[in-house]
Amino acid sequence: RDVRDTYIQGGMFQQDCVDESTNTTTYLRLLEMKGWLKFHTVSAPNSRLFLTSGNLGPHSTAVIEDKKTKAKFAVDSWYHDNGEPAEIVDLQEWKSGWKPQGPQKPVKARAR
Repeated sequence: RDVRDTYIQGGMFQQDCVDESTNTTTYLRLLEMKGWLKFHTVSAPNSRLFLTSGNLGPHSTAVIEDKKTKAKFAVDSWYHDNGEPAEIVDLQEWKSGWKPQGPQKPVKARAR
């Protein structure tokens, strides 16, 4: 089972941010193809470098764009366990190193 934050718990089924952003982009494109995204379009995934963000390493995210304003938003599912809601943040804020604040839920033990 995939749990939040690749650096906390590795394993054969653990997804990194590239996996997460690819999967999220795929799901969003399926929703878009069905006409279920009314106010946004799906853009290509985006990345930030650790040198500019101040984080441990590079990081990737899915991206949506507001149809009216053209504002872009990161849709980042990497910070939470699989199945939990993604973080949606202004893309420029995300690129400058944004990460969730406050206490995180503890990582659940992985079945072996």
